Amino acid sequence: MLSWFVSLGALALLAVGCHESTLQATPGALSGEDVGGASDVGASPGDVGVVPDASPGADASPGEDASSGEDAPSGEDAGGAEDAALEEDAGPPVYSGSRSGIFTKEGCGVGCAGQQVRYTATQTSLVGVEDAERLAFLDVLASGQAYANAQGGCECAPVACGCENLQNHGSGLPHLYSSAYAGALVGEVVAECPPLYWIEGLMEQPAPMTFVGSIPGSAKKAYRYKHLDDGTPRNTHLRSVGEGCQDYPDVRTQQVNPATYAEWWELPPLSPLESPSTSWLPLFFSTELESQDPGSAVVWSLVTPQTLPSLRFRVNGGEWRSFYEVAWPWFHYLPPATFMETGSFNPPKDFILDVSADEGATAQRFTVFRTSQGGHYSVISTMTRQDGQVMVTCQLSSAELPQRLIDPQTGRVYPSYPGYNHIFELGQLPEVDRVLTLWSAEDVLIDDHILIRVRRTP
Repeated sequence: MLSWFVSLGALALLAVGCHESTLQATPGALSGEDVGGASDVGASPGDVGVVPDASPGADASPGEDASSGEDAPSGEDAGGAEDAALEEDAGPPVYSGSRSGIFTKEGCGVGCAGQQVRYTATQTSLVGVEDAERLAFLDVLASGQAYANAQGGCECAPVACGCENLQNHGSGLPHLYSSAYAGALVGEVVAECPPLYWIEGLMEQPAPMTFVGSIPGSAKKAYRYKHLDDGTPRNTHLRSVGEGCQDYPDVRTQQVNPATYAEWWELPPLSPLESPSTSWLPLFFSTELESQDPGSAVVWSLVTPQTLPSLRFRVNGGEWRSFYEVAWPWFHYLPPATFMETGSFNPPKDFILDVSADEGATAQRFTVFRTSQGGHYSVISTMTRQDGQVMVTCQLSSAELPQRLIDPQTGRVYPSYPGYNHIFELGQLPEVDRVLTLWSAEDVLIDDHILIRVRRTP
């Protein structure tokens, strides 16, 4: 159940009551194994109030299930045939499960930001707890935004806490891009207080960004904005709240690019691997598709947080090339680390990647599918290994922010790899196309359209 409450400083965070069906006693407690955290069960439908300031994890405890309906013994014979008849009439067990998410109120006026509202849903199922949680998650996706729009307010007086560096590639790690699926300009910044953003030609005055999640080991938090695009190249400015704080215009203009590269590029026929390996190795694609030729689309680097001196890779059965060791310069808040990376190369948009840790004696083979959200540095890369194991890279939020991919069809939750939060291991999947949703670990929706395409190779 998505369920961590968070501290938003001056931004109000509203608590949303459960939308419950009639609950019966469930065999066992609600499972948190697959989703992490406690459930938000127990509020009455429609309850709204300001959530007290709390650190992540200080969530409400699961509420009590309704009465089991067991009759107290009556009369002289409390057992025997009478009890057997009661058991026969009890029917199948009913399981309950809850999920919740945080949504930002839309439609606030000039210079204002929408409050963030938590929507929690509880559903029941005759199949099991996981199915009940899946149904609850579908309810959250279907109803959460409308609930936030109806119940949330607007914050028009953001608090100042000093001027921060929001320079491109600086410590604020600004990531400004666009989403073809949302038809919007999107951005994220890491800061101590909600920064202001202003888009030339689209906004009369700056507005505060909204909370996404906390950066572990730091006082910093991730903040985002989403603003509808008009199809014209626009420049976005960032600055801290406060007198005399510097204005930071983006180094490039942004506009929605309708090219998402969602179709497969032809893969070459290759002979099967002689000695396939199944050793798991976390891999991150730093890559770009915007304005790229799909026959030769740049990979800035293939990166792994593990250090293996003999690590090699090859593309579409070509020559083996080496990874090299580097002190990773792009993290500002995670502990310093040594990584392995490849440097840049230009494969087709989709290709077959072999990776070997023993100079080619054995190898893992991946089918790599890349698709763009429609803006700068916003690529989703799906890697399917020869045995069906799937790994995904999402370049949408900070690599230092814990995130989760959630599959609406199954309700399964896939946490990000803690050493590099752009990486997600999805386990073994059939050859299907899926649209997942991306959330912070503190329940804030980042993106509701993450396309992955699974295909095995020999």
